[in-house]
Amino acid sequence: MKIITAIPLQHLFKRSPFALFVLCLSVSLPAQDNLYQPVFSAFEGVVYKIPIKRLKNGYGPDILQLPVVDTIRWETIHFPDSDVEETPFPNVPLKQGFGIIFTATVQIPRSGWYQFSTNSDDGTILWINRERIVNNDKDHRMRLRSDTVALQAGAYPVRFWYYQAYPTRYGVQLEGRYYRDFWPDEQHTEVILLTEEQLQFAHNSSELSEVAREVIDQLGKRLQAADVRSINITGHTDNVGTSAYNRQLSLARAEAVKNRLVAYLKREVPFAVQAKGETEPIASNETDEGRAKNRRVEIEIVY
Repeated sequence: MKIITAIPLQHLFKRSPFALFVLCLSVSLPAQDNLYQPVFSAFEGVVYKIPIKRLKNGYGPDILQLPVVDTIRWETIHFPDSDVEETPFPNVPLKQGFGIIFTATVQIPRSGWYQFSTNSDDGTILWINRERIVNNDKDHRMRLRSDTVALQAGAYPVRFWYYQAYPTRYGVQLEGRYYRDFWPDEQHTEVILLTEEQLQFAHNSSELSEVAREVIDQLGKRLQAADVRSINITGHTDNVGTSAYNRQLSLARAEAVKNRLVAYLKREVPFAVQAKGETEPIASNETDEGRAKNRRVEIEIVY
């Protein structure tokens, strides 16, 4: 099983229309469990005007290229399923299809398993720390979907997609709750993705930038108090240059991250360093944006 971890938010993303959404809590739980509930910031939303035929296909990156009609701010996400005679969204005509991408942050107070649910008419998708957690997308009547995810204590960026194709009926709710602690003998894996924005390697260089050192140092300080079984670090590049060179460069960058991180561990922990070069892209290498996403280092920590 994989566990998501938090990296300092100032290094994770810059404010942009690429939204992130957070969860409203309405679950009755024992008093002790209430201490561990996620805490969410307000939600900043970007509203897109979307043709009905396009909307029925659900979310896609092309949504971000469509016209923006307004921005909104919600303190919570709890819009009951209802027929309406007036549009509840700014600058969106009653019979106009639309989609909203929200951004926010969520604070996880205690490491453990958390459950998140979306209930919507029509589609919704929830991402936490760039990982898709709940997929309730596509054209449908009010429908509830839930999933659980292992989270380390910390702050995370969250992104939430909601669209409405039927022009006079709306409904969307998002909930999150603490589910349970990790069991004492439960082995879990934490995967951390360090992006080009965080690492800021110079061209053809494996020297860590000041920003990269700060990110790795914060991770190292957290691992000092953890029972770490092993760590695997993998370097990746885009497809510019030869395959052999890219593999060599990705190895050098992964080694640089390892050498910085190992100094924080109080006991000897098995490390594995891999070089994938250009062989495992997570985005298209046909664009500058895609190539930037592919230049990354992944850290897999087994507890």
